[in-house]
Amino acid sequence: MILVKLNWRRSEMNKELSPQEFIRLANNFYTANNLPVNSQQIAIDSHLLNYIATNRDKIKKKYKIALCSICLNPHYWEYMKTMVEGVRQFFLPGHDVDILFWSDIPKVDNEVVFQQAEEQLKQMKLSSFNGNYSIFFATEAQKIGFNPLQASLLLNLFGSEAISKVSDQMISVEIKGIIERAKESAKVLSQMTVFPLEPIEWPMPTLMRFHTFLQQEEKLKEYDYVFYCDVDMKFMEIIGDEILAEGLIAAQHPMYALRKEYNPPYEPNSQSTSYIPRPGVVLQEGGMPRFMPLYFAGGFQGGKTEDWIKAMKKMKEMIDHDLNKINYIPIWNDETVWNRYLFDNPPAKVLTPSFIYPDSLIEEYYKPIWGINYPPKLMTLTKKFSTTPAGGQAVQQIIQQMKPLQK
Repeated sequence: MILVKLNWRRSEMNKELSPQEFIRLANNFYTANNLPVNSQQIAIDSHLLNYIATNRDKIKKKYKIALCSICLNPHYWEYMKTMVEGVRQFFLPGHDVDILFWSDIPKVDNEVVFQQAEEQLKQMKLSSFNGNYSIFFATEAQKIGFNPLQASLLLNLFGSEAISKVSDQMISVEIKGIIERAKESAKVLSQMTVFPLEPIEWPMPTLMRFHTFLQQEEKLKEYDYVFYCDVDMKFMEIIGDEILAEGLIAAQHPMYALRKEYNPPYEPNSQSTSYIPRPGVVLQEGGMPRFMPLYFAGGFQGGKTEDWIKAMKKMKEMIDHDLNKINYIPIWNDETVWNRYLFDNPPAKVLTPSFIYPDSLIEEYYKPIWGINYPPKLMTLTKKFSTTPAGGQAVQQIIQQMKPLQK
């Protein structure tokens, strides 16, 4: 039963629409579109229309948003088109959003560079298996359902020469697909802002991201908010005004957003001599304070432009000190620096792992350590070029260790 009084007005008659009139129209709409008629949904719809009617003036305030991303080296180029499509569909609708890329991707008609990239990717793929086609073939066979014994029998059945030929063809097809998708990215980027950047080896593209962005400091100052997002992330659902705040915005790392049972009972009172300074927040639980440690991901971050630029300048200074004074790279590159900065300058908004959502092992690993699930909004994509047989074996070992927690 709908009890809410509707405030929505007919534009022509300037008369309130009664609850019964709304029910009638909503029922007609759902029926005409072959949708199930649900009184609870109609009640929600009525609340929505009331909300829209009373908050229309708020949407007149549009912010200028810059979303920055770095895309260096051929194995990342294919992700750019997917990012652009996701941003246009889901990221801060109703605001003026510009995507700013820093990349070494060539123009779409530069066949020479794309051919060089294709050969580079092929060599990179081979090196991940030490040039051993048997290892590659066995791994691919297991991906499509063969167990290790069956994969071994296939190797013996076909022989090394045939296996090498088939594997080489499989790799060539895979790499050509990557290059074709990279060309699609190049087409999309031809109409966008792309700052040329020379390719450098990992981890320098991520470690030096703040140096890179600050080269365009004056450009960034044109915006109200600046965000950074890894290029190999996929926008899954609407990301709206809930991420905007007066200050910095940080997202919890999914690996360390642990259920309370996994967090040690650190002293929550900062006035106590037993208090250990570390990033986190104090929660009230059953009338008692509880300290919840926080660790933030580097893949999605940002904030009000003034605060973000200030943060980047300080983090650049921190990175330069480690590189120049002690010849050292922080353990997780820029992410480590980001967390240290946020310890001194806590974020105005903390986002859940919904914004750094893994693309695999949700049931086997993440739900057990989270204690809950989060709706995916921004998903990290597993990169094929970063997977190896040894890595897969390590993951399987972790999953086995996690099984008792799934009960």
